[in-house]
Amino acid sequence: ARAAEEYRFVHKWPTEQQRYFDSPHGIAVDKSGFVYVADSGCNRIQKLTATGEFVTEWGGKGHEDGQFDYPWGVAIDDSGWIYVVDSGNDRIQKFMDETTMIDDVPVRVVELTGEPGDAVIYHPALLQGESPNLSDVPRFVRG
Repeated sequence: ARAAEEYRFVHKWPTEQQRYFDSPHGIAVDKSGFVYVADSGCNRIQKLTATGEFVTEWGGKGHEDGQFDYPWGVAIDDSGWIYVVDSGNDRIQKFMDETTMIDDVPVRVVELTGEPGDAVIYHPALLQGESPNLSDVPRFVRG
C-alpha cells in the first residue's frame, strides 16, 4: 500500500493587498524565479517575484497586439520567450522581457520580424548608427 502524501501551505500570491487576481488560469516560472500569472478576468499578465512581490503587468482588454481577451495560459521557453494563450482572440502571443540577456548582453526587442528566433534588437554596443529605427539595422538570429 502506498503512503498518503501530505502537503503543507507555504505561501500565497499576491502579497500586496492592493494587488489581486480575477480568475487566474495559468502560471509559469522563468529561469530567474519570476512568476507569471495569466490573470484572465483582468485581461493581463502579472509578473511577480518568487516571494509574491509585484514587478510589472501588461496587457489590457482588446484585440490589438499586446492586448488580451481572457488570457488562459502562459509559458516560458529556455530562451526567455513568453507565450500567452489569448483564448478570447483565438491566438497565441509571443513576448520577450525588455531586460532579456542574449549571450550575456542585455537587449531590448525593437521589432519582431515574424521569423522564429529573428528579431531586430537595440543595444549600443551591438548597433551602428544613432537610431534603432534605421533601415539597415542588423538582425540577430539565435539558432
